[in-house]
Amino acid sequence: MITLNQYNRTHDLWAKVLKEYQENIKTSGDTRVYLMKNLEAGNAEDLLRHAVDCIAAMTGDTVLRERMKERHER
Repeated sequence: MITLNQYNRTHDLWAKVLKEYQENIKTSGDTRVYLMKNLEAGNAEDLLRHAVDCIAAMTGDTVLRERMKERHER
């Protein structure tokens, strides 16, 4: 049988995961809106950076974002 302490830890972990998931959904939605508004007049490098941020938020994969940041710092 699960103890109250185990239940609380599991609940807290799930709450944290769901909060991060919701934040990622909001980030990807906000970024997609930005991309659509700036597609015609936007700077290609800026649009690419935002697209990479959107991909990272939607997939949880930050490797591409880190590589873009490294490239930009050169």
